[in-house]
Parts: sequence; C-alpha cells; structure tokens
Amino acid sequence: MFSPSSLFTALVLIGSPTYAQETNNQHRMSPPGTNRGGCPQTVMLDITLDSFGDETTWTLFDNTATNIVAQGGPYPEDLHGTVITEELCLQEDCYYLEVRDAGGNGIEGGGYVLRHSNGRRIIVADGQFGSVSGLRNQHRFCLPTSGQGLIQSQCDDTELEFSSDQQLYASLQPGAKGYEFWIFDPHGSYSRKVYRPSAVVTPYNLVSNPVPADLDLNVRVRTHMDDGSVRPWGRACVVRFNSVVPPEASERSMQELGKQDNELVLYPNPSDGRAMHLIVRDLEEGTHNARVDVFDVKGACVHSTSLAMADGILDAPFAPEAGLRPGIYSVVVTTGTRVLSTRLSVH
Repeated sequence: MFSPSSLFTALVLIGSPTYAQETNNQHRMSPPGTNRGGCPQTVMLDITLDSFGDETTWTLFDNTATNIVAQGGPYPEDLHGTVITEELCLQEDCYYLEVRDAGGNGIEGGGYVLRHSNGRRIIVADGQFGSVSGLRNQHRFCLPTSGQGLIQSQCDDTELEFSSDQQLYASLQPGAKGYEFWIFDPHGSYSRKVYRPSAVVTPYNLVSNPVPADLDLNVRVRTHMDDGSVRPWGRACVVRFNSVVPPEASERSMQELGKQDNELVLYPNPSDGRAMHLIVRDLEEGTHNARVDVFDVKGACVHSTSLAMADGILDAPFAPEAGLRPGIYSVVVTTGTRVLSTRLSVH
C-alpha cells in the first residue's frame, strides 16, 4: 500500500495513488484567483498529471457552489507524473472544488492535493475517479485552517484495520471541550462529521452512516473550545480501514472454493471492479438465465444482475455499472438448483 511521504516519491511511483506534499513541484501556473483587497489566504492546488493532461480541468466555486472563483486546465499531453501547481489568492470564506476528467477515467497514476500556503493539506485525492471528483453534496472547505489533526503516527496510515478495536486519535488541545472528526472520500462517495467529548473516535461503530472499508479517506479535525468558540478545521490526513476476514470465514470460503473444481471462472481477478468476464460450464439444460450477486465483506449485496446463457454454458461480460470499490467480494452465481461462488479482489 502506497504511503505518502514526499512529492519526489509521488512523482516516481507511476500507477500508484499519488499524494503530493509540499515542495519540488515542476510547473507553477499564474495565480488565477481574483485579488479583492489583498490576499489574506493563499492556497495551492497541486495536480499530478497522467498522459492525458488535455482531459483534466478544475473549477473552484464560492460558498454558494454556483459562482466560479477560479478555474484551470486543460493541460498539455504526455506529461505523466508532472506536477502542476496552481496558486490561488482567496478570502477567508468557504469554497467548493471540483476536478474533472473528460476521458471519464480519472487521472490514472496521478491525483491532486489542495493545500494552504502554510503547508496544511485541505484535500488529498488520488486519481481513481470517473468524470468528476468533488466532495459529497458539494461540501465546502473553509479558510483559514488550524494546526489541529490526527496524531502524527496515524496521519497517512493506510494499513489500519476495520475493526471495533481500531480508533482514531486527535492531537490534544488545551481548553478543548470536544473534538469534531470529518471523515470523507475526496471523490464524493462518503462524508460524515462526528463530535466526541474526547479526542478519540471508533469508525467501526458509526453504524448509522458506516465508514467504508478498503477505501482511501481523508480525515480532518477541529476543536470546540470551553469558551464556546469553534476552531477552524485542521490538516487533512489520509487513512484506509482494511477489511479483516475472520479466520473461520476464510477457512469456510476456501472449503467452498475447493468443492467447485474451477467450474466458475471470473477474470481478470484481481480486477479494477469495472470490466470482467464470467464463465460457467456444464450447467443444466433449459436454464436460460443466471443470477449474479456480489457481496462485500459485511455480507451486503452491492450488485445484482441477470446474465443470459445458452446450451448449458454461461460465457458473458460482467461489468457493474458504477464499478466496485477496492476491497474483497464474494461473487455468487445461481442457475436453477446450482449455486457457485468465488472470491473477487478489487484494487
């Protein structure tokens, strides 16, 4: 699992999620922001390009998420790994950032980071999105930022376990009566804010709006003070809660797979969760359709479809419309009286 450490590392790890940090950018663009009575807040947008920079654009909206404050792109082609830095002169207000890819496949091997000029990251995003990347329900980020955040040992830790024992710890702040954690997917699939009287939260226990496993998330923290004030949001840290498969479940799955004699073939596996192919042979005659269900590690059905078969053979493309998030899944094929299953790994 790629763990962000420096921009130089991000530039050379082609094909891995990129989390650019603060320095050594190769290209710096002219400030596109509007200077309205000085520049109280300077923000940098670092974009690590793929080979199709001409498909990458971005737009910064004001607090209404309708009026454009600044925009940029498209960029030159064939600059894979190059970091473009846009410098934005902004007021102390809230804004919504949207990054788009005209090709519909994100920024492969790249990504973007929005950071304050003081080095505090506001949004950290890899390039694994479709056409549009932006916070869920057009959630805004606000300026200024604070020095609050997760403890250093957990910031950018992508090897956390998704279990009831795994907790997130905020840095202690003198005079704080409570801590608010903001956990979000920078590409918009998830966002939740949780207030706790202590500097700790257990993501696994947030059952009403569960935190997704096997996905790189951003976590920011702000403090509610004894005097009634609320400090600004602090730096963004990247975390990933990886699924933990109970030993008994793993053993049972292996036994089930052992009984199949490779009757069900699913490829590619591991997959990107989009375009795959299913083959099942020696099915009973007269069964003309097969039901395919995909279950996540919690047992929730995340995709279901019906595929046509002929002459006792299922041989068909399998492509969930919205794609599957990175993680481990069970793919179950039901045809007549037979039920076959296999495990799918999505990266």
